[in-house]
Parts: sequence; structure tokens; C-alpha cells
Amino acid sequence: MNPLPPRAPTSYSLGAFFPAVAVLVMMTIVVGCAGTAAVPDPVSDCGDPDRDLRVLALAEPDYPARARAEGREAAVKVSAWVAPDGTVGEAHVLESTGDVLFDEAALTAALASRFEPAVKDCRPIGSWAVWTYDFKPVASDSVEPREEP
Repeated sequence: MNPLPPRAPTSYSLGAFFPAVAVLVMMTIVVGCAGTAAVPDPVSDCGDPDRDLRVLALAEPDYPARARAEGREAAVKVSAWVAPDGTVGEAHVLESTGDVLFDEAALTAALASRFEPAVKDCRPIGSWAVWTYDFKPVASDSVEPREEP
């Protein structure tokens, strides 16, 4: 026989036992923010407050070996989300020839491309970019990326 009755589970709030801790932490954060050194205002130090994104490097896709051997051509139009740090966060095929080999090669290259991000009010912002990869079997098997207007 158990001499103690079963206890119902209980939840506790840190603030119920230590209200001063919560206030102290909030005050420390506020004081910490107020006591920081002056940081230059990016808006007043900015030469061009608003601009579109700029291409740093459109990665060249690998020409699919099977498509190259068969002499196939394709044009794949892609759109890509360019994050505020200039990296591509996601990419999608907008127009395809219907050949998944070319689509996959274009998407892989798009994700490896790099940009200087768009700027709004002197702060980098995310934005969409659109371009087309032209796959043409030539002696060098190069793929010509071209930007869309």
C-alpha cells in the first residue's frame, strides 16, 4: 500500500517563482541596446539607395551527356529567388523543351549562380531573376546563358 496519494502533474512558470529575474533580463537587454556604440546609418552612407540585382556569375550547366551524344538542343528559361546575401535560394523552370535532362542541368546551374542583391532604401532585399540557358551541341559543348530583360 502506498502511503502517499498520487499527485497531479503541475507546470511551473519561471516568472511565478522568480519575477525579478524576468524583469532583470528585460532591463539588461534594454540597457544593452541603449548602451551600444553608434553604428553608421546605412541609409545615409549609401551611394545608390535603390537598384536592381546584378549578375556576378551565371553558372554554366553541364551539357547532358546523352543529349550531347544525340545532338539535341534545348532552351530552358529559369527563374530564381535571389536572397539578400546574393545566393540563389530556389529555382524553377519557367519554359522547357520538355526534356528533364536539360531542365535538371539548368536548375542545378541556376542554384550555383551568384548575384549582387537588389537594394531598397540602402538595404539588400531578395528578388527574382529570370534568364535562359541555350543548350547547343557545338565542338566545345558550351552552354550560353543569356539574361532576360
